[in-house]
Amino acid sequence: MGIYYITGRDEKFKEVSELIEGLTHRRVNLDEIQSNDQVSIIKNKLHSAWMYFGGTAPVIVDDTGLYLNCLNGFLGPLIRWFLEKIGDMGIYNLCYNCAGEVGAKAQAVIGYKWAYNEEKFFVGSVDGKIVSPRGQNNFSSSGFDRIFQPNGETKTFAEMTFEDKIKISHRTKAILQLKEFLESDH
Repeated sequence: MGIYYITGRDEKFKEVSELIEGLTHRRVNLDEIQSNDQVSIIKNKLHSAWMYFGGTAPVIVDDTGLYLNCLNGFLGPLIRWFLEKIGDMGIYNLCYNCAGEVGAKAQAVIGYKWAYNEEKFFVGSVDGKIVSPRGQNNFSSSGFDRIFQPNGETKTFAEMTFEDKIKISHRTKAILQLKEFLESDH
């Protein structure tokens, strides 16, 4: 039995499977608690995924947040709901209405559970800024890639090729930590 990567988004699985071979993708709609604490969200999702397979299969879940400096780190993991209601242009406008502070951090938390009391969390983040929407949002229609420009880059995530994005993304940073853990004798 392999390791199941649980996500409803093919794009997430594509990014993960580029870096870790042998994972099995499962689309399972997991209940997601609403919290500003990404680890709490992941713990809840891990438990749900673990129980979905009857507690017999190793599972991986993830969560992504966008932390806006102008809102003292808020939206965080609640970004999805704001994108659904006001879109990426609404978030851009929100930032520029807050005294022009545009700093932000994209963060991914990945959870891996392989036994009843055995779970581990991996965090990857990229600092950047919020910019006017640019590029084709290839990741998802509700993502923040068009408005997030990593520090030191001239392109938003949406303007980058898939290959360029996964070299620097927040998810990649967390995935590489997971990969190292999976390759160790944990």
